[in-house]
Amino acid sequence: MSDPPVAFLRRNNMAGVPYILCNDPDATSPVDNLTDATHIAFPDPTDPSKRKTFKLTDPSGYKEYSLSTIIEFYSNKSMEHTEYLRAFYGGEVVSLIFRRDLLQYLEGQGTSIHVKTGDAGAGESAKRQLEDDATGKAGADPKRVRLTLDEKDIEEVKKIRSRERTLISLKNVLNLRTTTTKVEISVSSL
Repeated sequence: MSDPPVAFLRRNNMAGVPYILCNDPDATSPVDNLTDATHIAFPDPTDPSKRKTFKLTDPSGYKEYSLSTIIEFYSNKSMEHTEYLRAFYGGEVVSLIFRRDLLQYLEGQGTSIHVKTGDAGAGESAKRQLEDDATGKAGADPKRVRLTLDEKDIEEVKKIRSRERTLISLKNVLNLRTTTTKVEISVSSL
């Protein structure tokens, strides 16, 4: 089992060794910004000639965030959360709930976070086991019955969802501004 990318980012941050954004898995063509990069390389703090490279689209190992989302978050850590949301509106952003814990972990202040290690399919097999138990196999709770859907029920849900529209979105909330109007009254003497 290898460490997840978020652990490499933490290790390099604590050692003061910067990561390398690049366009290839061999990290031979470094780039300056995240938008131009496809891969990230983490040099080994003890031997910089050794590197571990990941795709930016790979899972970071922290929650369900991609590696590029964690890198964007960390490189913009000084931003207020509302500014961060505006800057990356439409993309994946780190939730306010996880912001402090993740930042402390990446800077070496926290001892651990819930980092996914090992086989990503292990959670799926546990979930599948719960679903199998619900279907009535051995050891299942007889009171818990699995819901079965007909094809027409699924089509009805799809129709309803296609007619839904967003009345207020995150962008609308962030752009709300109070407005003031000036009223000028002139008094003329008679």
